[in-house]
Formats: sequence, structure tokens, C-alpha cells
Amino acid sequence: MISDLQNDSSSSLKKSKSSTERAPLTGISDIDEPLYELVDLFVRDYIEIWYKTQISSDESFIDDVKSGIYTTIRHLSERLREIDWLDFCTGTIVDSFATHVRLYRNAKERLRLEQSTDIRSCFFDLEAEYERGICRDEVCMDKDKEKEFLRDIVEVLIYILLPANEFRCVPARVLIREVAVNLGLIPFIDMYSDPDAINQLIINM
Repeated sequence: MISDLQNDSSSSLKKSKSSTERAPLTGISDIDEPLYELVDLFVRDYIEIWYKTQISSDESFIDDVKSGIYTTIRHLSERLREIDWLDFCTGTIVDSFATHVRLYRNAKERLRLEQSTDIRSCFFDLEAEYERGICRDEVCMDKDKEKEFLRDIVEVLIYILLPANEFRCVPARVLIREVAVNLGLIPFIDMYSDPDAINQLIINM
């Protein structure tokens, strides 16, 4: 029993030591520790699983990947601090949601007047009129176009958040982009565009 306690205490000391040696990501320890754990799990499940089994057992690549993720999180944290969240949440988000609802109601009204059954065409036609030619029908309805659009967004984010030398490394940039799009954004969008998921989220709230 004493040996077990000693082992537990030594492991906890090692854990605390490793956590203190890590540089802060956001400056808030309650957020940094879960982020470090999340990055470790992400790299283990989505990077190491194919890299170590198919390419190499060298740990330097894994360390570089983690270092790049940590740097990105730090830069993202700095950028997020510059946002006026009150104006964004009460202004931009509310206006965008209200515009979407208004377009949907107008599309239903046009659907009734024209005796049509294709509400998607009505909605996106109205969007093009409202946005002066900008229409997101291909991005919303075509999976390949959606993926291309998300890749462009991630490319911009990588350019903003990554150090210049890492952005110029094309293989690393493509790897980060594809992982972010295929393992992050697309599953997230698919989940929260499902009505059942939204209903469950509302119920849990």
C-alpha cells in the first residue's frame, strides 16, 4: 500500500512537473490543461495512427506537429482577445440569423405565389438578389464545393496564425489544412446541420 502511494505521488509529481514545464497556451490554466490533453489525444488518434505505422517511428515529426498546433493556438488566443465579443454576439450574429430567417420566410412566400415545390431554388435566388449577386448555393448543396470553400478558409487562417517559415512548408501546410477540414470542420458542420442534433442541443440547454 505504501509503495502504491509512493507510485501515485511520484506519478502526480511527474504530471505536475510536465504541466508546469509546458508554456501557457491561453494564459488561463483551467483552459490550457484541457487543451494540452485534447491536442495529445488528437495527435495520437489522427496523426500517430498512420505516421508511426506507415512512415516512421521517429518522434521528431510528432513533436513538430504538436509545436505547430501549440503556436497556432497561442496566435489564435491573441487574435480572439482583440475581438469585441459583445458587438459580435449582439450585432453580427443576430443580424446574420435574422437575415437568414427573413430570406427563408420570403422564399416560402414566393414558393406559395409561384406554386413551386423547390424551396431551395427560391431561397438561393432571393439570397442572390439580397446579396447583389453573391449566392452560396454550390457551397451549401455540393460536397466538393463545400470542401473547396473550407480549404480556402483554412488556408487563410493558416496564413494568419502560423509562423511564416511553417506556412512556406507546403507539405506541412497541406497536412494541417486537410486535417482541419476533413477531421474538424466537415464533421462539425454535418453534426450541427442535422435537425436532431440541434433539437438535442436545445433540450440539453
